[in-house]
Amino acid sequence: MLAAKQATGHTKSYKANIAAIAKVNLYPGDILDGEGGYKVKGRLISSSISYKKNLLPLGLSDNIKVIKPIAKNSFISFEDIENNLDREIIKTREYQFRLLEK
Repeated sequence: MLAAKQATGHTKSYKANIAAIAKVNLYPGDILDGEGGYKVKGRLISSSISYKKNLLPLGLSDNIKVIKPIAKNSFISFEDIENNLDREIIKTREYQFRLLEK
């Protein structure tokens, strides 16, 4: 039997996020290297904390330019980086944040 070509589930709520954390001291001009790289790692945190602190998700941390100094082991926020993410990604994040309101 062939598998149906439809999703088996969907997100009903947004409870957690893997936030990006600096593995090393980062400086303006540094380029983040994403998951498995030398400059960032991730930590599971509450989605409400991620939202309130405007934290960068680990999955969006590849090839992103740092614009403010970030100390080793500190969370990386959107204020710390040059945000050149596609509009589609921004719309998806906004959708996730609307799920927090439910």
